[in-house]
Amino acid sequence: MNLRQVNGAEVKERNPFGVWALTIVTLGIYYLVWYYKVNKEMRHAFGIDVDPAMAVIAITFGGIIIVPPFVSTYRTGRRVEQTQFKAGVRDTLSPVLSFILWFIFGLHVIYLQSNLNRAWAQSGRSLPESTASGLPSPAEKLPPPPHPAGEGEPS
Repeated sequence: MNLRQVNGAEVKERNPFGVWALTIVTLGIYYLVWYYKVNKEMRHAFGIDVDPAMAVIAITFGGIIIVPPFVSTYRTGRRVEQTQFKAGVRDTLSPVLSFILWFIFGLHVIYLQSNLNRAWAQSGRSLPESTASGLPSPAEKLPPPPHPAGEGEPS
């Protein structure tokens, strides 16, 4: 996992196979977290029109109506395509192929995440690992506070 800064937003390059494996191991729970996060990252980094919470609701509770999960999955592919276009990636993904891969053991996760990684790499700058933990890196340390007037100053 590599953190990047894209247009002022923090995004993550994730291991596509790791995302897919975690989705399987957690019986789909990680998929919901990942789905929310990537939609949120695309919105913040490039202003892609999406409400991440509604996207997750569409793929979960929307299944009661049958159609919303299909629409949301296809539209997320379209959003990744838009993100790549805005990032300047030349060969963008195919939302139709992504949709088809959704039916084949959820392989669309690998396809979407690897294409998002290309967009983040193309348009962002790497952030130091310490940023991920919330601690400042050595280069970001603040200078010492100024001395109060009259203390330690030469006369």
